[in-house]
Parts: sequence; structure tokens; C-alpha cells
Amino acid sequence: MLFSVNEKIPKRKQRVLQSLADFATVILISCVFLTIFLIVKPFPRGFYCTDESIRFPYKGDTVPLWAAGLYGVISATLFVLISELYLARPCCSNEESFDRRQNRFILNSIHGVLLYALGAISTLLITEVGKQTIGRLRPHFLDVCQPNWSNITCFTNIQGVNVANYVPLTEVVCTGDPAKIKEARLSFPSGHSSFSTYSMIFLIIYLEARLVLQRTRFIKSIIQLIAFLAAWHTCMSRVSDFKHHYTDVISGAVIGFSVAIFVTVIIGKKIWYHSKSMKNKIKQVESLEQIDDDDDQKAETFELP
Repeated sequence: MLFSVNEKIPKRKQRVLQSLADFATVILISCVFLTIFLIVKPFPRGFYCTDESIRFPYKGDTVPLWAAGLYGVISATLFVLISELYLARPCCSNEESFDRRQNRFILNSIHGVLLYALGAISTLLITEVGKQTIGRLRPHFLDVCQPNWSNITCFTNIQGVNVANYVPLTEVVCTGDPAKIKEARLSFPSGHSSFSTYSMIFLIIYLEARLVLQRTRFIKSIIQLIAFLAAWHTCMSRVSDFKHHYTDVISGAVIGFSVAIFVTVIIGKKIWYHSKSMKNKIKQVESLEQIDDDDDQKAETFELP
């Protein structure tokens, strides 16, 4: 006798197995990211002595890396849990038992958090591959490099004209802190921009997909606006801190935005199911209310002969 997959495996067990598979995928991508981050060296891109774009002073971060990661992870995870807790409240499912609502809350929360984690680590991986492959110099590169100008030939005189030479980045060029020098060779794309944009766009879309609020709809809009402003401020600070060129920030934001769309619209289609069903119910209620209003209006305008 033949059985389909759904008949062989209960729905709840399918969800658990899916979550385990998602978790394994996140771990696998994390291992690839850590391998590239710890082992691969950035492309040894040189410079021209006349390049004004890498002559800015070194300064601290307005939004440190730990802060960007912290507010991104905590805010996205927190609002996933809040959204699922709101959907599991008794008034949304009067016919369901507490155990059923509890199980749905746990499984949906795990699904949402793993969905976020999958996109977050994918964003970091894509960003890190770009950094190591391009090896673009940050705007403050020369300040941390502290070039040994006696070992550098900046110009070549050709028929009475000084032509700028390309200076290869060798071990005898820089005299500064090796850790800062390595970090100054990882400008493109911006990791702050890609991660903060991904986290906040994910949060915005997840709230839009999961929560259909009629009476307090502006609360969701305010939260989404704050999330967007947080990502926007982080992106802009990378330029004002001389950590990135503006094209690095734009590219990082595009990466984060693209991954967020891909994760929430293509991979995470399930998060939209509740939103669609609720909107259909609202439309049905509004249509019934409209019919009642029309009937009342006809009754008011009806006159006896």
C-alpha cells in the first residue's frame, strides 16, 4: 500500500524535521563563513600616492560592530517572538486548546528565528567574500598604513612629465599596526551596512507579513520606521567615520536588502499565510458590513405610497 509523505509523517513532526534541517544549513554556512574569515587573506591591492580618497584620518566608530550586531540580532529575534506570541493569544483561536496554541507558538518562533539566522549568516558570507576578493582600501588607509616613503617610488619622469606609479602593497610599504592595516584593506562592501540593512528590512517585512492590526496599525508602522532609521543611520555613519567609500555602503545595503527580500518572500513563504487569511477575513467582514449599510440605507429611504 502506497502512502504519501504527509500520511507517513505527522505535520508536527514534519515541522520539527524542517527546523532541524534549517538549523543544519545555518551551521554549514557559518562554517564556510568562519573558514573564509579566519584563513583567507584579502587581495593585495596597491595604491597611487596621488589617490585622495584614501588620505582621510583614522577615527572611531559611531556605531561599533558589536552594537550593530547586537541591535540587529536582538530586535529581529525579539519582534519574531512578540509577533508569534500575539498570534497565539486566545482571542485569535478560540476553538484551539492551550497546548495547540503553545506548540504553534514554539514551532513558528523557531521557524522565524532560523529564517532570520539563515539570512544573517548568508549576508555575512556574501559580504566577506566581496571583502576578501576585492581588497579595496578604506578611506583612512594611509593613516593606519604609515607608509615608509623611502621604499616607495611615487612618480616616474617620462619626457619631463611626472607620471604616478602604481605602488604594490608589499611588506616593506607599511610600518603601522598589522591588524589595522589588514582591516583597512577590507572596505568593499560595507559589513555594517549589509548586516544592519538585512536585519531591519527582515524585521519590517516580518511584521508586515505576520501582524494585521486594524485598530492599532500605526504602532506597527512606527516600529518599522524606527527600524529603517536605525539601518539608515548605521549606513550613513560609515561614510562620516571615514570607514567606507559611499559605493561600499550602497553595495552593502543592496546586499542586505536583497537577502532580506529573498529570505522573507521566496524561502519564507509560510510567514505570509496568516496575513493573507486575515486580510481575506477582513474583506469578508467589510463586504458584509457594506451590505448591511446598503440595506439600512434602503430601509431609511423607503416610503410608503
